[in-house]
Order: sequence, then C-alpha cells, then structure tokens
Amino acid sequence: MRRDEDASADRPDDASIVRHVEEAILDRRVVENGRARLRTVVEERPVSVPVDVEVERFDVVHEPVGRVVSNPEALAWEEQSIELTLHAQTATLRKRVVARERVALERGVDTEAATVVDDVRVEQIAVDRDVERDVAPVDG
Repeated sequence: MRRDEDASADRPDDASIVRHVEEAILDRRVVENGRARLRTVVEERPVSVPVDVEVERFDVVHEPVGRVVSNPEALAWEEQSIELTLHAQTATLRKRVVARERVALERGVDTEAATVVDDVRVEQIAVDRDVERDVAPVDG
C-alpha cells in the first residue's frame, strides 16, 4: 500500500490512500480568426443629362420698300449675296470630384455558444479481498 503525504495527521496508525481527480477549468484566450479588408473599386458608369440648347435659325423676311428708284440706269444689275453667321450652343460636361462619405471598418463582438470537450482523470477506489500477502521471513 502507498502512504501519501496528504494522509491525515490525526490517525498515524491508519493506512490510507488519497484519491485524486482532475477538474476542468475553462480558460479563454484571444486568437486570430480571420481578416477583413476595406478597399475601393473604380468603375465607370455612363451618365446622360438632358439639356436644352439654343440654336440660331434664319428667316427670310420680305418687307415692302414702296419707293421709286430715281436713276434706274445707274443701277448695277449684278448678282448680290449676303451672309449671316449662325451660332448654336453645345453642351459639354465638366467633372469634379466630391468626397461623398467616409467608410470605415469597426470591430464588434458577438457571443456564440461553444462547447469545449476534453477528458478528465478520476481515481476510483477498488477494494480487493483475500489478497495473498508476501510475508518476509522473520529472522529470529
């Protein structure tokens, strides 16, 4: 039989064994569980803006003069022409960059149920009866 140092000091004559058990103690530690990256992706989108533009036109206007030419022989009978330059508005798009919003990553914590499984050791006490004893001869 084994006599343990934890044996009771009250009964020095008793033979005893101290039974041991392992207890499960839960520890928590923080480990890396992945990464998140926030990045921008540039894409181009067509934009279409309806707009009214002004375009000059011409009209041929006839107005009666109603007078007599005083010297018709001095009149030069030749072809004449006049030109009128017409204008039109054209629409173009200018672009400017506007800071629209700030986007960030924030950490949050969720609680999830988890189960930790392991084995613990327990010493059981067994009693054997009628055990043969090794008896050493006594020198006398």
